Order: sequence, then structure tokens, then C-alpha cells
Amino acid sequence: MTQLYSLVARPVFAGRVLVLFGLLLALLLSGRAHATVYYVNVARPDNTGDGRSWDTAKKDVQAAINLATVAGDEVWVKAGTYRPTQVPTTYPASVRYQAIYLFTADIKLYGGFAGSETAAAQRNPAANLTTLSADIDNNDGPTPTTTTTASNAYHVLVTNGRGSACVVDGFTLTGGRADGPSFAPKMNVGAGMSNLFSSPTVSNCVFSANTASSGGGMYNENSSPTVSQCTFSGNTASLGGGGMYLFANSSPTVSSCTFTGNTTGIRGNGAGIGSNLGNLGSLKASNCVFSGNTSGGASSGGGVSISGTGNSNSTVSGCVFSGNTVTSGNSGGMSISGSNSTVSNCVFSSNTVTSGNSGGMSISGDNAKVNNCVFSSNTITGGNGGGMSISNSFNPTVSGCTFSGNTAMGTSSLGGGLYSAAATGGTLTNCILYQNTTPNNNNDLNREELYKVDATNVLTVSHCIVRDAAGTAPNLTVLNATLSNCYTEAPGYVDAANPIGSDGLWATADDGLRLACGSFAVDLGTGTTPATDLLGNPRLRALDLGAYEVAGSSAPSNNLPAATTTVLGVQTAVSLPYSDCVNQLLQLNAAGAYTLRGRTVVTVFVQATAPTYNRQPYVRRYYDLAPAANAATATAELTLYFTQADFADYNAARAGRPALPTSAADPEGYAANLRLTQFHGTSATGAPGSYTGWAGAGPAKVFITPTAVTYNAAATRWEVRFPVTGFSGFFAHTGSAPLPVALTAFTATAEGPAAVRLAWATATEQNSARFEVERSLDGRTFAGIGTVAAAGTSSSARAYEWLDARRPASASALYYRLRQVDVDGTFSYSPVRTVALSGPAASRLVLAPNPARATTVTGAAAGAPVTVFDAVGRAVLAATANAAGAAALVLPAHLPAGVYVVRTGTQAVRLVVE
Repeated sequence: MTQLYSLVARPVFAGRVLVLFGLLLALLLSGRAHATVYYVNVARPDNTGDGRSWDTAKKDVQAAINLATVAGDEVWVKAGTYRPTQVPTTYPASVRYQAIYLFTADIKLYGGFAGSETAAAQRNPAANLTTLSADIDNNDGPTPTTTTTASNAYHVLVTNGRGSACVVDGFTLTGGRADGPSFAPKMNVGAGMSNLFSSPTVSNCVFSANTASSGGGMYNENSSPTVSQCTFSGNTASLGGGGMYLFANSSPTVSSCTFTGNTTGIRGNGAGIGSNLGNLGSLKASNCVFSGNTSGGASSGGGVSISGTGNSNSTVSGCVFSGNTVTSGNSGGMSISGSNSTVSNCVFSSNTVTSGNSGGMSISGDNAKVNNCVFSSNTITGGNGGGMSISNSFNPTVSGCTFSGNTAMGTSSLGGGLYSAAATGGTLTNCILYQNTTPNNNNDLNREELYKVDATNVLTVSHCIVRDAAGTAPNLTVLNATLSNCYTEAPGYVDAANPIGSDGLWATADDGLRLACGSFAVDLGTGTTPATDLLGNPRLRALDLGAYEVAGSSAPSNNLPAATTTVLGVQTAVSLPYSDCVNQLLQLNAAGAYTLRGRTVVTVFVQATAPTYNRQPYVRRYYDLAPAANAATATAELTLYFTQADFADYNAARAGRPALPTSAADPEGYAANLRLTQFHGTSATGAPGSYTGWAGAGPAKVFITPTAVTYNAAATRWEVRFPVTGFSGFFAHTGSAPLPVALTAFTATAEGPAAVRLAWATATEQNSARFEVERSLDGRTFAGIGTVAAAGTSSSARAYEWLDARRPASASALYYRLRQVDVDGTFSYSPVRTVALSGPAASRLVLAPNPARATTVTGAAAGAPVTVFDAVGRAVLAATANAAGAAALVLPAHLPAGVYVVRTGTQAVRLVVE
């Protein structure tokens, strides 16, 4: 065994001296003082070219590497598949020891070229796939399970003695099968890449389908490479680190990488990244995704396992751990046992432990700090800590975290959100623990959100929401913990039912676990750090609880959106403003007997000009409301908001229809003209007339008369309030579409000192029932004073008249409008007409007796006609004045009691019949 080991190890250690000596000699002889670029193109027939241009490129990568003997030299590799070609002469005569070796200098190895670039910045690794493959005889199948591993090289790429200036960038590394003898530990690990006492920089790389006892994709021993923009996928390790393994004093920096579908076997820790760090080792990981990785039995850390002795000082930030699994062990997402580690701005979602603790994350190292993180929908089958568990740790600190929807399924499981068995109590600050469960444990009270094991070292909890804490705020209690400034109220998430948001990406602006405007959790935190939340938004004033800070002001603004805007609210039995924290959209009242509840999506559409459908213009600001439940039957009261500019735009497009207010004061009373049409169903665009699929009770289109149209001076907006049953699209306008009556003229003219004559005309009428004449003394409050029957349905011009013979004696101006009523009861208003009056004039006409049914009028001109009119302006009696200007008037017995007008010439006098 010793002899075999020496055969394998000799080129790595003993041969290292020779290599370094050769490098020194080469540098002295060459005299070169600057870096050189060497080119590689697999399509070349052989390696006879000098490698100094694309036209004279080498065929094999190793041939170009062997020329790059000066630190800083670059090797540019054109897209294609390249295989190892070099076997050290001291190795056994087996092609499986072939590899691509980086031993001589800290060069830069770049892939992703199309073959015509003149600068490395011009390459595109995503478009120009450059593969380094251990499949020497080119017989691998399309998946690792069909790979003929017996003929694959043990390693794809081997680096030795390299520093951080050594760069590997833009490659896919695949097919390494480090299943060699266990007596060669330095070579049978790190199938994808083995870095021995070296510190290369690796970026834009994919390590795929590699297999080894540890570090299936990449193995680091006493090595600190920088790895960025890489994908580790489908790698397998029988022990630790299916994707990457860190051993001894390794301190790699890993950023913007994806670890997905990697696996480890029994006792295999860290299917994504595994480690066994020395006192000087640590992991620096940022903006990475660990998804769908699986660790086998007696394992920990489905995504990442940071373990070892001493102070690891590891930092993990901006990472997402989602859908990782540990079949038997701990920590579906991540496990940390090294001391002084910090985890920030990370998301742990839908990770699973089949048998063990901590679905999302476990901490057993001292002085761990976790802040600004989300733990959502993680699950453990039988252990404790659905979201997080802490054990044997001194001074753990958890702050600004959100625990939601995590589950511990065992019959004795504790801490659906957080379980702590810390050696010292630790602190929990500015956190939200809400909707976490232990559904099968019916024995332990107040254990679902948070559970602390022993009373020796209590957990200090402050400024948190703990849903199932006992007592009444502010005097809440949790076993073995001290609580201060804590609450049990619902935090007010934007959409707890869809925590990741509609884009399917965590840590983006549509995350459902963001706090809604007006959330209970706003401004309840303590301290001033961190300065930003999970999304990078600045923390404002007093910190909000949880991982998200409400964007903008915590109080809804009076601004109205200037462009189409969608917000989501969770409607309860209250009056709730729907706001994006900068703009108000509407108010939705579901208090009392109203039934709307739950998630409700509100969209306000704002167009440049008034849209038109079926000859009817609509106000350019219109609304779509989409409740998640009972959209066809739910009830509520809506208050929609409009600007004066919205109304001005409508008035410019109304084409003869009644106007909307032209100013906030609205002296004409045009606010009474506003109507709404509700289109039931669904629409892809929200435009009027685009709604389809209505299957509920009642018509698909509903004509609505609002209960109030008022101007809110403080908010500088019009507010339109009305009750509604069923939700969909709402559009403001005046009249119906098309108008049942086309009004072509409407006038009001003073006639003498005591009457006003109204005249109007229509071009067409459709199902018109009547015209109701309304009068006002102030231009705002109108009352009906008469009715004239309409033509019904007519395609020809019609003329109408009505005499107001009961002019108020003190009026100096009167306001008139017509209320046109259809046969189905819907109605619309005409424009308002104003009549200026000089005041009442003394009439020479005298009636005696008065009141009376039979009377005599005097003061008329000799021979002048005298007419008596009823209250609606109809002539009911006619007579002629004699030579003395008098006429006897006897009203027919069938005429009702009331006020009548006696008129002759320009004079009129009232006759009262009792």
C-alpha cells in the first residue's frame, strides 16, 4: 500500500520541486516581462501551431497551458469539448490518470470564446459552451447514470501550488470519476477539480455530474479559490460536499453560484457545499442558490454544512436555500457548527428533513448571528424546529427575521418556527413568528411559534410578534424565555398564501411576506441596524419587524397613481385602504353585513385619454377588483378615487353626454351626473367591454348610481362611493351606452315677474319614460317640481315645454335641470341651466276672492285673453276681460285643490284653491 501511495503521490509532492525548479529556469531563460495570450481551438487538426493566434491555435488545452509559463499569461479556449491529454510519466500506465494540469504558473484560463475575439471581455461563456470533460473515450451517456465511469479520468482539472491570481473562468467541467484507491486521498477527491495547497480563482464555471468520496464537483484542501457565476449540478459524493468540499484550512469565496441536484450518501454532509474546516478555514458565500440538493442518512445540511474546529468566521449572505432535503439528520437548508459565523439576508424555503431537526437551518457553533432572513414553509417529519433549531451554542443572536408557515410534524415536535436548546440563552429581536405549526403535538402549550428547552439560561425575546405566546400584551410569556415589547397580532403580510410572489423568485419586490401598508408590524422594532432589509430597502425610523421594511412612508399617501398600478390586500371586516405605500388606489369597506374576505387584488388602470366602448366614453381611470374567494357573490362598499384632471379629460370626450364636475366646487351640480358600469367576468386587459366568462347570477353588465360623489379637499381628489355585489371591472361615465335619449336643446327663460319657461328637444329616444324637472335655489340641492311624459321610442325630433309658474318670491336666480328616466328606472341628468331674475314685480292683477274656486280678476287690459294654468303649466280655463279689464273665473269642479296661475299678457297672479 505504501508503494502504491508513493506512485500516485510522487508527481504531486516530490515532483513539485522539479516543477518549480523548471518554472524558475524557464523564466530566467525566456526573459519575457509581459503576459502572453495563447489560443485553443478543438477544430484544429493538431497542436503544430504556435498557439499565438486563432489561426495558429493549439488543438488541446494542455498544449497551450504548457506554453503559458509566466504568471499572468492567458489561455483563451474556443467553444467545444476538450479532454485531458497529459499523464505524468511517474503515474501508472493508465489513461485514467490523465487530467488538465495547472502546476507551473498562476495563469488565467478562460473559456467561452467564439474564435474571433481580440479581448477577453468580448467572450460570452453562456453562448459559447466550453466543456472540459473527463470522458476520455467519448462514450458517456446523456446522464450520469449512463456514464461509463470505468474509462473516465479521475480528474478533469488539477491545480497545485496556485494562488488567487490563478483564474479558471467560463467552463463546464464534467465527467470526473474520482473512484480511485483510497490510499491516494489527494487524488481520489475533487473529481471535478482538485486544488492542493493552492488558491486559484474560478468563475463562470459549471461542475456537472462528478462523483467522489468528498467534493464531487470541486475539492479544496488548504485552498482558497474565488468561485463565481458557476453551476454545480448533479454531482455526487459518497461522503461530504456533493457540489464542493472544503478541507483543512480552506477559505474559498463563492459568489453568484447555483448548487442544484447534488447528492451525498450516508453520513454525507452538505450536498451543495460540505466542509471539515481547520482553525483557519472559513466559507464566504454570497448571492448563491442552493436548490434541490439531497443528503443521505445521518447527514446534515442539505444545502450547506459548515463544520470543523475553532473559529470558522464564515459568512453567508444573500443566498436562497430552497427545496433541499436531508433524509435522516439535521438542517434541510444549512448547518453551522463553526464559531463566529454570520448569516444575513438569506431565504430558507421548502427545505425538508425526513427524520431529524431543523427544516431550514441549524446552529451549534458559538456566537452565531442570523439577521434579515426568511424561514418559510420548511418541514421536519419528526424532530424540532421547523424553521430553525439552535443547540449547544453560546450567545446566538437572531434579529430581523421572518418565520412563516414552517411545520414540525412529530407528535412531540416543538418549535414549529424556532426551537432553541442553546447553551446560553441568546437573544431574539425584531422578529416575526406567525403561522408556524406543530399540528400533531397536542400536549405542549404555546410551543408552535417558539420553544426554549430549559430554564437555566433563558432566551431573551424583545420587540417580536409571537402568535401563540401566553397572556395579554404587553405581559406575554413563553416558557423559559423573557419577553418584552412583544405581541400576538397578525403582522399584516402582503400575501402570506403566496410567500415567494408571482415571479417565483425569492428576495424580489413581489415577495408575499413583505409587510402591507398599515401593517401592525410597522415601526415596532428597536435599534438602528441593519441599515437595509432583505431587499436592500433602507430601514426607516423605528425598524419594522421581520426581514422586510415597508417601502416608502408607513402611512398611506393621498397621492393617486399616475400609471397603472396593482396592489394586493387581505380584506377583513373593516374599511381598508388599498395603497402601494406611495399612492392610494381606493377604499374597500367590508364591515357589518358585507361579506368580502381574504386576498383581493386591486388594479387601477390609468390611460392617457378617455377610452370608448360601444359609443360610450369612460373616465380614463378605471378599476379591476379580483377577490380570491367568492368574487361573484361577495359584497362590500367601494370608494373609488378620481382626479379633477380625469373629469376634465372625460368632458373633452363626452360628445354631448352630461358633464362631470369642472371644478372642485361644482356649482352646476354635475357630480350628480356620474354613473358607473360594472362589467362582470374576467379580462386580460381590464379595458371596458373586454370582460368575458360571467356565469354568476344577474346580468354581466350592471348600471350603478353611486350613493355619494364628493370632493375631498384635503386629499385633492373626487371620491365615488357605492355598494356592490360581485367584483370585476368598474368604469365611471355619465349616461348609459348608448344614451337612450339624445338631447339636442335645453333652455330656461324668465317669462314675466313670476314664471320661467323651460323648453327642450330630443333627436331620438329609446325606452324613455319621462322627464322630471328639477329646480334649485343654490345650484347644488335640487328638488323635483314637475313631470312631463316622454315619447318612449322615437327616431324623429321631439319638442317639450314646461312653465314654472311658482317662482319663489325672494329668488334672484334659479337653476334647472332635467332628470331623464328610462322605462327600466335608470336615469341621467341634463346640463344645468341658470336664470337670473330681477326680483318679483308688483302685478296690477287682483283676484277677489282668493283663495276661491270662483273668483273675479281685475286689472287686465280691455278685451285681453285671460288664462288659468295648473301647477305643471297646462291651461285649465280661458276667459276674456271686459271693457273694464275684469273677467269672471270659475274653475271646473274636477280640478284638484292647489295653486294655479292666472295669466294675461305679461302679468300673472296666483290663485289658491282649497
